[in-house]
Order: sequence, then C-alpha cells, then structure tokens
Amino acid sequence: MAGDGVEKGAKEAGINMGVAEDKLKRKLSNGTIKKEDSVTENGLDTTANNVLSENSSLASIGVEYATAGDDDDVASPFPADFEMYWKAVQENPLDFTSWTDLLQYVEQENHIVAARKAFDAFFVRYPYCYGYWKKYAEMERRCGFLAEAEQVLQRGLQNIPLSVDLWIHYITFLQQTLDMNLAESAVKIRSAFQSAVTAAGMEFRSDKLWEMFVEWEKEQGELKTVTAIYDRVMTTPTQLYHTHFEKFKVHVMLHAPNEILSTEEFLWLRAKAVAEKAKEGPDTEEAAAGDELPPGVDTTDQDSGSLQLTVIFILFALSLFFHSSEKYAKYLENHTVEGARNVYQRACGYHLPRKPTIHLHWAAFEEGQGNVEEARRILKMFDDYTPGLAVIRLRRVSLERRQGNLEGAETLLREAVKENEGTPLASFYAIKLARHLQKLQKNLTKARNVLLEAIEKDSDNTRLYLNLLELEFSGDVKQNEGNTLNCIDRVLNSTLSKEIKFIFSQRRLEFLEDFGSNIHSLLNAYDEHQKFLKNYTRKRSPSDG
Repeated sequence: MAGDGVEKGAKEAGINMGVAEDKLKRKLSNGTIKKEDSVTENGLDTTANNVLSENSSLASIGVEYATAGDDDDVASPFPADFEMYWKAVQENPLDFTSWTDLLQYVEQENHIVAARKAFDAFFVRYPYCYGYWKKYAEMERRCGFLAEAEQVLQRGLQNIPLSVDLWIHYITFLQQTLDMNLAESAVKIRSAFQSAVTAAGMEFRSDKLWEMFVEWEKEQGELKTVTAIYDRVMTTPTQLYHTHFEKFKVHVMLHAPNEILSTEEFLWLRAKAVAEKAKEGPDTEEAAAGDELPPGVDTTDQDSGSLQLTVIFILFALSLFFHSSEKYAKYLENHTVEGARNVYQRACGYHLPRKPTIHLHWAAFEEGQGNVEEARRILKMFDDYTPGLAVIRLRRVSLERRQGNLEGAETLLREAVKENEGTPLASFYAIKLARHLQKLQKNLTKARNVLLEAIEKDSDNTRLYLNLLELEFSGDVKQNEGNTLNCIDRVLNSTLSKEIKFIFSQRRLEFLEDFGSNIHSLLNAYDEHQKFLKNYTRKRSPSDG
C-alpha cells in the first residue's frame, strides 16, 4: 500500500521526509502539478494529495520514526548543529543571546521538530517575548500544521493577554485560515475580537485592534454591531480617539438610524427628535402619528437628518461623560464630599451603570471616607449586575482584607473558584485563594488542599504546580520534605511537557542537595536527572535505541 511505502521511506530517510513534502507543496502552489496528479513516492505510484496527507501525519511524529529501533543507519531527528546550540542554552539558560542563536538556527533550518523543542524550552523561561510566539506560529503554519499554529498563538495570549500585536496576529491568522463559508467561522472570529478588546482594548495604542473589529463587522453587514463597537471605543482613552469619532460620524451619516441602532434606541432617539421638533412649533398630531410607525418607515429626509444629528450628539456626549464625570468627581473630592458623592451616584446609577472603572473609584472614595458598608454595597451591586469581572471580585477581596475580615475575603475567593469551575479563571482564583490562606491566615494545609483540588480539575496548568512547589518551599524544610518531593513527583508523573519535567527534576535535585535528609533519595534523584540530561542535552547515537 502507499502508506506502507511512505512509512518505510520515512524510516530510511529520517527527517528528509519533510524536505520532500516541502518540494511537493511548492509544486502544488505554483501549479506545476495538481493534487489529483499521479506521482511516484518511494517507487510506488500514488497521488500528490495522498503523499501530502500521509507525509503530514508522519511529520508530526517524526521524532518517534527517527529514533525507533536499533538500526545503525537511523538518522538523528535534529539538524547537524542543533546539539551545539542546545548545549549552550542548557549550560547557561540565563544567556538570552544563546537562546536567540538557537531559535534563529532552527528557523533557518526550517526544521519543525527541532523548532518545537527549542521554542517550547525557550518559553518556559521567557514567556513574555511576544515576537517569538509569532515566529513559532508562523513556522508551524509554513510547515502545514495549522492547528498547532493556532495552539501556539493561544498559548502566547494566555501568557501575555495585554499584547495588542499578538491579538492582531492571532485574529489575522483566523481570517486567513478559516473557511468563511461555515457559519461557525464568523462566530469564532467575532468571539476572538470580543476577547481581544476585553483583554487589550484599554491599551493606549490599541487603535488598530478596534479598527480591525469595526472593518470586519462592516464586511459582515452588522451595522448595529459597528455602532456598539464605536460606543465602546469612544469611552476608551486611546491614542487615535478623535479619529474614531470622525469615522463614527461618517458611519452615522451614511446609514439610516434604524439600520445602525437597536429598536429600543431608535424609538427613544426618535422621541427625542420629535420632542425637539415640537418645541419649534410643528404639527404635533402629525409628529405623534409618525412616532407610531415602525422604525425607519415613512420618515422624511428632514426627520432622518435630525435623527442622525441626535445620534451623534447623544452618543458623543455619553462617551465624553465617563471622562468628565471621573475628573469632576476627583476635583470635588478636595472641595466638597457631598458634591463628589452626588456625581458618582448620578454617573453610576443612571449614565454609566456598566462601567467598572468609575464604580471602583466610587467605592474607593467611600472607603476613604470611612463608609465601608457603602463601599461594600457598591462593589457587590456591580459584581451582581455584571458577573465575571475579576477586577471587581479582587477589589471586594482586598476591601475585606483591609478591614481585617480574612474569613470574608476567603469566602469571596472560594465563591469565585466555584462560580468559574471549568474555566481558566477557576485556577486563577485558586492560586489567589492559596496565597491568601498561606500568607495571611498562615494555614499551609488549607492552602495546599486548594491547589491540589485545582490540579485535579486542571492537570495541565503549569502555574498551579509552580505555586504548589513555592508553597511547599515556604514551609519548614525538615518537616515538609515529603510534601515537597510529592509535589515534584506529581509533575514528573503528569502529562506536562518534557521541558517542564526537566525543570522540576532539577529543582528536586537542588532541594535534596541543600535540604534533603536521606543520601539514598539524593542519589536516586541524581540518577533520574541524568536520564533527563541524556534525553535533552546530548546527541543521540545509534546505540541509544
């Protein structure tokens, strides 16, 4: 069968399978051959599409093919000089230049197996270098591994969610690779945009991200969504704030109000326009009759223009109101407490009920005035009204902590863990809860149990293991030796990456060397760590198997 021939060829040629695949892809892209054309692969006739399909599956497990068996002619899974660069970063992992040399080398070689090993190890130590996440994803993409490329970008965003450039790169990747004939593709891209502006939209230089969101929704024909986006961005202090407003005015003037507003907004604005027209002495009966018509029906050009101007005026006023209210309240705090309180009450109660920042300012103001119960009420009201905002929940926790109510703070964190079960936020809150129990309540046992329960539900979360190890290190090293070693063993027996396991193995060796009570445990740890060194720091020989 063709599959047997391809596999046999892979074993004989080692990593050269990827080279042959690249050549075949180039021929397909420039039109030299077609997917259905017959080609010869390892002496067998098949189609180009079959070869590509089978080669791709083999490439993803190229290491196993290249290292299996005891044959003397089995090729190394890595390029010739890879081990030299790899040894340099292992000997001095704090030398950033050695890492960049390694990554540049695997890029030049265009060797995906070596690249995965190098980049994964690099990001264990330098997860905030967003440019290298882009390089890693692009390399996966060039090699035809689209799913892996998307996973790389998602990992990068988990580490640096505030990176506007990385969000833009991720969304552009989705736009270029998803099949837009499928309904779920648009849903996925829209969800990515929403996540992006929620995470990074407050950044001062996030304008390009907002503009991309607007243009994409325009392409989808979602004009009402475009209006909603402008409503959000105009309450956000970005570098190109005035540019957004000018574009928003064009958006309003080019479309009828009923096309860009919800039914409720349209009727409310129309009533405003009718009321303004009535003050000038129009036929009120005619105006009232017109107001009963469905949105957008039988409105004159004059009415339409009046409504459009009203839309611009009101929405612009609302966008400015947030900033003016905050500044005005801050000014009044130094002159009249009641005046500042009235501004906060009007802003949060009527005009900006869903803006978290001004609610946080109001709560801080009341706490500063000694009105702790009022501060609690403000934060709880907003938390109930718009659940899921971590900044609000954490402010509630810190308020209780400042008041000496440690049990209340613990309860809020436990509720957050439970409410977000099954999401990454659950692990986030679990880490916060464990630190609270350890640092403030001095209860190492309860803190450990929180992290262990979180690990059971999110076993691939590296941060949970790192925080558990930090917690164990903070205890009495003599009494806590068993728990510390159990934490490390848990990692070594998990499904985490080999790079993470290597780091924990090294930490175990250092711990036993510095604080261990049993020489046999130290020697066993040393022997096991040597196995990791053999796997990751020296070139395999044919006798390695």
